[in-house]
Amino acid sequence: MSFWKLINFELKRLVIPFVAMVVLTAVIQLIGVYVTANRFVDAVKDVMDDEKIPNFEQFALLKGESTFSHAMDQSIWITAPVLLCIAFLIIYLFFTWYREWLGRRSFIVRLLTLPNSRMIIYWSKLVSFLLAVFGLVAAQLPLLKIEQALYYQLVPDVLVRDFPVDISIANNTLLNILLPPAFSDFMLFYGVGIAAVLVLTTIILLERSYRIVGIIVGLAYGTAVFFLFLMPVIMLIDRTSRFFPKELLAMGIGVVIFVAALSIWWSSFLLRKKITV
Repeated sequence: MSFWKLINFELKRLVIPFVAMVVLTAVIQLIGVYVTANRFVDAVKDVMDDEKIPNFEQFALLKGESTFSHAMDQSIWITAPVLLCIAFLIIYLFFTWYREWLGRRSFIVRLLTLPNSRMIIYWSKLVSFLLAVFGLVAAQLPLLKIEQALYYQLVPDVLVRDFPVDISIANNTLLNILLPPAFSDFMLFYGVGIAAVLVLTTIILLERSYRIVGIIVGLAYGTAVFFLFLMPVIMLIDRTSRFFPKELLAMGIGVVIFVAALSIWWSSFLLRKKITV
């Protein structure tokens, strides 16, 4: 079985839960926009009644206009489904490896006895996982534009000010990480994320290779990597640090590359030398 056939096989496994997560995210966020917009209009009407404001135009002059960005800033309706997708991806990362060992005639036996390098199993699972990640992120951007259009349809025109959807992304911490404005931020955030996936995969393979001892070693490795990732952040917060922000960014990228390379090498060693059929 070739590398591309393995990727196709993994993607077929993933397509139904992937579509389910996209639909669930869309439904929750659109409901959130509907609820938030109607609550805002109701609140405006209550203020108008209390303060005897005659119309929406006068309210906008006295109180100011709303924006989609302000209404949905840090909204649980936006962040909850995104966090749910992240949780799903983490669970799926474990599931995509452990399910190969399920059953009396586990599928891992067939995979490990393929004439190709065992690392094609590793790369096919990693690539299909990353395609799912970028697919979910890519679906979020047009979804935000649809949600913004819905918000402006539900709220009277005089009460809202139209801003680009980029402002909404910038004002939401989680969305700003998933859809960073600068390429350097993209490299750092997604580099850390991919490195974390590689570390988790190494921990899984350690457990499969050494069982209880592997869990202990894996947790120790994960903890060490966590503190290694934390070092540039601590230096950035520490005002007494002698490093400039750009130097800390370069340091962070260097740490990510080192951790990724180490995790790939270790996983390769475990797959080739320690995991047997």
